[in-house]
Amino acid sequence: MLKEVLELAGDRRSEMRNEMIYIAWGGSLVIGPMVVLYLLISSLLSPDTDYDYLLLLSGILAIFYVLTAALGHIFYVRSLRLAQTISYEMRMGLAEKLLRLPMSYFSDKRSGEIFTTLDDYCTLFFIKIMNSTRMIREAVTAMVISAFFLALDWRMALLAFMTFPAIYLTFRRVDRIMTDLTHEGEEATRTFNSTVVEFIQGMPVIKVFNLGKDRMTRFRKAAEDFRDHHVKMIVDTTGPSLQFLLFLSLDIVIVLPFGYYLYSIGEVQSNTLIFFIVTVPLLSDALYHFLYGYIENHGKMAEVLRKVRELRDSPEPTAPSEMIDVNGNDIVFQDVSFSYGDKETLSHIDLVIPAGKVTALVGPSGAGKTTLTSLIARFWDASSGEIRIGGINIREMNMDTLMSKLSFVFQDVIVFDDTVMENIRIGRPGASDEEVIEAARAARCEEFVSTMMLGYQTMLGERGSRLSEGQKQRLSIARAILKNAPILIMDEATVFVDPNNEYEIQEAINELTEGKTVIVIAHRLSVIAKADQIVVIQQGRVVERGTHDELIGNNGQYGKFWDMQTRTRQWHI
Repeated sequence: MLKEVLELAGDRRSEMRNEMIYIAWGGSLVIGPMVVLYLLISSLLSPDTDYDYLLLLSGILAIFYVLTAALGHIFYVRSLRLAQTISYEMRMGLAEKLLRLPMSYFSDKRSGEIFTTLDDYCTLFFIKIMNSTRMIREAVTAMVISAFFLALDWRMALLAFMTFPAIYLTFRRVDRIMTDLTHEGEEATRTFNSTVVEFIQGMPVIKVFNLGKDRMTRFRKAAEDFRDHHVKMIVDTTGPSLQFLLFLSLDIVIVLPFGYYLYSIGEVQSNTLIFFIVTVPLLSDALYHFLYGYIENHGKMAEVLRKVRELRDSPEPTAPSEMIDVNGNDIVFQDVSFSYGDKETLSHIDLVIPAGKVTALVGPSGAGKTTLTSLIARFWDASSGEIRIGGINIREMNMDTLMSKLSFVFQDVIVFDDTVMENIRIGRPGASDEEVIEAARAARCEEFVSTMMLGYQTMLGERGSRLSEGQKQRLSIARAILKNAPILIMDEATVFVDPNNEYEIQEAINELTEGKTVIVIAHRLSVIAKADQIVVIQQGRVVERGTHDELIGNNGQYGKFWDMQTRTRQWHI
């Protein structure tokens, strides 16, 4: 288990190893009080007791206890600081790893599972480090006491050790049961955390569609599994644990009668017998804390290490470390296919998106439009084929280079619990306040920001709870304007805009898209019709491409789509 602790300690492995040595040294100090206690008992039983000598021994014993307590406190604070530092660095390292992982990782993992690894397991690792340092101290203490027992009287020592085989066998049994149950219990914990996150985040939908009963059933099932697994762990380990405690407590029961027998036949002196009777419980206590600490830590640490390794070793998109110059802004798809699991989402896409032009992607839901744009940003990597920007394969670009070329306006806008100013500044972190405000005005954010009491310093709440969906989209447009990247990808950017503000938002979009390579996923006819190129995607394939007039004249899929939307616009209630 200490091997797992050292592995997770990362770059601080040597510091952790040194700390373990210090802790072990601290545990060995028990030899001092043991020797003084033996001399004190011997002096008390001596017929010619020297009271000055007794007083001296008592003073030395008190000094040892004070010294041990002081060193114990120092070692505890040192271990606490190191454990917190390692836990912090592990959490930050995992968070940075998440930033480098492709979106496919997040699609495959439940958010509650990632939360458990990043939060619960990092905190648990801190606790286990502290438990490990105590285990080391108690293990060394038990070894020092055992060595002193053997040096003092090997026969009495063997009596004290007589229960060790039974203790070891029950210890192995409890450890095996705990290890098997811990994996199941942690899986139940991760499932429960995922259910809690889903339950809270989905509350608006649950309320609107009256799904309380259904969602509560799922929540109750996850909570019951969480409860049952942990109750099972307690029930299944109670019997073996009681046996374990019983054997640990039997030392004194064996030492007292058999030790007295050896004393009665003159094989053991009275001071030795009394010393063993007094100190055998100290050995049992040290063994208890060491072995129980191991049992509590072993299964949990194995699970923590397994999940941390799983995240830490997850494959990252390969990319060179150095930034390169990419002069062009055209995008070329050459025989690109992409599969999500066993399902092929895009199949043999050949497409040229000209620089400085607007390309609209249209087609039914699930056709692969958003997937295609996600491949440009390497949220996923194409299963086969090649995507080039300015003639350079995006796999050969540093991720900073690639991201500097791209801006996004998503349908689902992520707003952080920060001010309006800082949420917009995400577009370009080094931008001045004046530049942020200018971008906000261009995106027509002034209208709602001016109504806020603190203006641009207003906190927007968790997930932007103080903004409407349309306001969130304007904020997203402001980010894109501020970033001013040469390639703009817009995925249903005006879907939540109310008719009263559609003209202003469209003006903001026109300002944003001027002179840029633009990819638009939209169903609004005005956006589609004005595009320089319209690409129709169906079942993961490009089935048509051309201008609006060309596609209307072909009477193909786009013509059907246009006719359907034209007739829909004429409906009235």
